[in-house]
Amino acid sequence: MAECDVVLGAPGWIALPSTTVRPAPTFGAVQDWPRNENGQTYGQQGSSPVAPDLLEVQGLNTQGEPVTGYVLSSRLALAEWGGPEPTSPSQALKQQETRLKLYPDGQWLPVYASDGRTVLGRFLVAPGN
Repeated sequence: MAECDVVLGAPGWIALPSTTVRPAPTFGAVQDWPRNENGQTYGQQGSSPVAPDLLEVQGLNTQGEPVTGYVLSSRLALAEWGGPEPTSPSQALKQQETRLKLYPDGQWLPVYASDGRTVLGRFLVAPGN
């Protein structure tokens, strides 16, 4: 299917085939994140196509103050998608509906230190977050 450029005009628009050659999207290299004593990688995902095992987040400690730590990227993905990564739009919608029924106000995940064990606080995964 050809890409289209939109040409605005009165009283509407017309889609014309594009003559612009666009390169395929590229991602940054997979980073060489540090590892903790359990072998888990930790850090920021940045432009990497994959996430470290422990992804850096800004959460809240037990006093409700901001705390920087890490969530398990696998738990974050499950909380965001409501299950495994969807493979179709219908599966995505079904998972979203289930997630919203189970967690209408969002889901709290533990925030860990880089060791992946010490709990520093919690991080909210919620609709619109």
